[in-house]
Amino acid sequence: RDHLGLKPFYYALIDTEFVFSSEARPIARHFKVPVNETRIADSLFFPLEHVDSTSTFYQNIYRLPAATTLSGDLDNIRSSSYYKEFVNGQ
Repeated sequence: RDHLGLKPFYYALIDTEFVFSSEARPIARHFKVPVNETRIADSLFFPLEHVDSTSTFYQNIYRLPAATTLSGDLDNIRSSSYYKEFVNGQ
């Protein structure tokens, strides 16, 4: 994902199918996933809104934070923040 997070990236891996989009809703429709009630409750309480940068309002659909890469296979998906690594010299 880009450095500033201007281009959204949402994804889901359900069973053996990996789907991604710039919006979460089409993925939710594709998989017919329910709403993530915990995430909705967190968003209503402002201090918790920015704690979790990967959850969405849908269960099993995630967002990729800014300056982060996603890699892996059907058994294991990994994300890594390349901007933090660059800034910290790692």
